[in-house]
Amino acid sequence: MPPPVMIATGNDKRAEPETIAKGLERAMRCVCAVSAPGSQAGTGTLIGPDLVLTNYHVVEQLIADGADFEGAECRFDYRLGEDGGLLDVGNTQTIFNIREILVASEPSPGDVRDGGDGFDDNKLDFAIIRLDTPAGRLPDYNGTTRGWIPLPSSGARPDPEIGQKFMILQYPYEIGGAFILQPLKSDSAEFTGVRVAAGQPARYIHNGITRRGSSGGPCFATTFQFAFIALHNASVSETADEQNRGQAIPLRRISGFIERRYERPANILGLAPPQNPGKDVLARQRAESIERRKEAALCLMDRAREERRFLARLFAAPFPQAARPLLHVVVCRTNDAHSHFIKRLKFLSFESRPDGIDKLRLMALTKGLSAPSRTPQPGVWPQQDDVAQRRQELSDIVQLLDRRSRYLLLLSRTIDAAWSLATEEPLLTEFAAMLADHFGDNRDGIQAVVCFIVADGEDSDDLLRQFAGLWSAGAPPHCGVCVRLSQVGFNELDEWRAVLETAWTADDAFNAAIASQFNGTQLKPLDIVAKGLDASLCNYIAGTIDRSGKPGEPRP
Repeated sequence: MPPPVMIATGNDKRAEPETIAKGLERAMRCVCAVSAPGSQAGTGTLIGPDLVLTNYHVVEQLIADGADFEGAECRFDYRLGEDGGLLDVGNTQTIFNIREILVASEPSPGDVRDGGDGFDDNKLDFAIIRLDTPAGRLPDYNGTTRGWIPLPSSGARPDPEIGQKFMILQYPYEIGGAFILQPLKSDSAEFTGVRVAAGQPARYIHNGITRRGSSGGPCFATTFQFAFIALHNASVSETADEQNRGQAIPLRRISGFIERRYERPANILGLAPPQNPGKDVLARQRAESIERRKEAALCLMDRAREERRFLARLFAAPFPQAARPLLHVVVCRTNDAHSHFIKRLKFLSFESRPDGIDKLRLMALTKGLSAPSRTPQPGVWPQQDDVAQRRQELSDIVQLLDRRSRYLLLLSRTIDAAWSLATEEPLLTEFAAMLADHFGDNRDGIQAVVCFIVADGEDSDDLLRQFAGLWSAGAPPHCGVCVRLSQVGFNELDEWRAVLETAWTADDAFNAAIASQFNGTQLKPLDIVAKGLDASLCNYIAGTIDRSGKPGEPRP
């Protein structure tokens, strides 16, 4: 008679090879190495688009008040291929920053070696990490949507059985006494014993071979549809015959803790992963992929050396607080498609250094634009003629921002000949002072860009010239540069083309399409260049996708 755990799922067979193969393939995409400065390295499992389950002791330093998340990350796809060498992940994003610890439960005394048999149902040695990017919705190195392994509710997953076989995946980091991350490893094992608290199974003993870094490794029951059934959390000891003894927490207990203690358990438990798409979905994904990459290519187009200098300064390491510019001004023509510039700022965000911008551009072109790491806060620069009312509206915008958070504040205004530099400049200065006062010691947490869009008209050139002279005698306190965006020349597209050619395989037809938009080095408004490139750029991207055979991940 099959064990009760198998009857509960209707699975009365033993370790079907196909089920194990499919489950293992999914698990390898979703298991990651977790590292946090000051904490132990460990292993984690993606249980939602941006949620990773691991042990409390793996990320303990990130749980303390005022924890520094710099360098804390989860790394996927660090494993060996069929040739015995590390997988070539290409341009795929496989490392994701840890944003916060969403739920945490500290260890019980029994989770510590020689800590006795004391177990508390509210001390389960687990933590749920939130990543800064929904890794589960992005492709893995092979172009397959990574997905995730849902954490079931407590009633949907029975406890393991003694003698039940399972497989544990882990990222060890110790080899020969040196602390070096090793590729993903697995071991087959079985549950050999149970430690009980209040008459209920608290921890299960197993004979799997684990190493430092294995903490948080998922245990998948090979006789239970390869279900995620327990979380390895400790190496207990060795027996007299030198057999390894490890310890795992039943997943049912972790789910029960979340149901009892977390305000919105449905945001964590039972999150349905994406399904394998059908042909119609793949066709739509291909079309969407082309459109996203076209948008990324256009919005990341270089315009001029002046703008590149502006971006380099904007994304540079923080200035001393007293000198840090918080507010920058951009002026462009209505038909200059300033939205490309706005999207570029959102994508590049403010987490990157100037020398890392090209890498981010490449990522945008291969994956499509992704969300910024800072909170984009779009808005409209006050339009009213009443200066006092406009000043109040700006103050209201600032007061809505959490002074402890991080923001990219994007404001815009379309202006005409009635606009007055004498009115606008004092407002800009006051706005910069408001930002400096509100954010205080957290001035690295805010950067504001005001885009003034000059409406076409007889006097538009005069307005542009006025902007060119704005702050020419020195920027007001807390203000940065004023940049004029207007036209783009063929010789100014070299850097943009180089990034495209790195992401995809450039051909003569595409180069000719770019050249056809210009007469020699004649300057053109950006939107005219973009419209002229639209069809050729789409064809270029589609051809690259067809050659790669991976609609979600074009590569050379």
